[in-house]
Amino acid sequence: MKNQTEIKSADWVLEALCCHIFGFSKAQLYHYRTSKKFVEGIHYARNPANRISYCVPAIECWMSGGFK
Repeated sequence: MKNQTEIKSADWVLEALCCHIFGFSKAQLYHYRTSKKFVEGIHYARNPANRISYCVPAIECWMSGGFK
């Protein structure tokens, strides 16, 4: 029997996990940030380690056509 681990996503995740969750490439995330499709403080923010974190619920809302 194969061991399987279920990972539950947090609200804020780093780039690699955001790419895995949504199927985005790093280039797409960069484009969404620089073209203002993702709003700083809503869809992404810099964490205390100065790395960009992405808000999973806000991106899910954005992908479904919501206003967030």
